[in-house]
Amino acid sequence: MKTTIRIFGILVLFLSIGFLLRRNRDFVRGVFEPDRISAAIRGNVQKPGVYRLKQGDTLKDLVEIAGGLKKPAQTAQGLDREILDGQVIELKE
Repeated sequence: MKTTIRIFGILVLFLSIGFLLRRNRDFVRGVFEPDRISAAIRGNVQKPGVYRLKQGDTLKDLVEIAGGLKKPAQTAQGLDREILDGQVIELKE
């Protein structure tokens, strides 16, 4: 009898936690996901424009989202630098 009550209690606990997490989905995502930022890229990319990124993404990530480079770049310097919110990147051909 005690085992049945414990199992029932644990089941109710898990269902309650699931219900609370589901109702507060945006709050939970905000805790575990990094902030979103916007950055613009133009020049030597397939699809220039403004893109939404996660905070901490690099120039390499932005170039990949923009479809890659049109022409191979002579140098790959600076592809590991972090993108800031509102930044506009101009890639020379």
